[in-house]
Amino acid sequence: MLEGRAESMDNPGTVLISQTQAQKFFDGEPAVGKQLASDRQVFTIGGVYKDFPQNSIVGNSVYRKLDPKENAENWYANNYQLYMLLDNPGVKDDVIANFKNSFSDDQQYDWKVRDVRLT
Repeated sequence: MLEGRAESMDNPGTVLISQTQAQKFFDGEPAVGKQLASDRQVFTIGGVYKDFPQNSIVGNSVYRKLDPKENAENWYANNYQLYMLLDNPGVKDDVIANFKNSFSDDQQYDWKVRDVRLT
């Protein structure tokens, strides 16, 4: 983190922005505590993170914590991605198996692991 704390996302309405976004929106001034407005909500900036490399699959976006009930009733809201950093890459198969076993067999979604990248 270049400014603020990643844990600030635990506060509702707080977001993290990239270094490039902070420069674009605030022209070099400190960004933490300032606000960004969307069509439906106003967010407070809790931190600025260093830009991800251009070859990363993780994009430089505005990140916020999702409400646990977000899209809870929308069965077609499946456009989410999960990224995990494991302390021990050797347990990846166990983690994947545990994830698959955590969902009942009557789920309508295909819970296949699409991509595993070890770095």
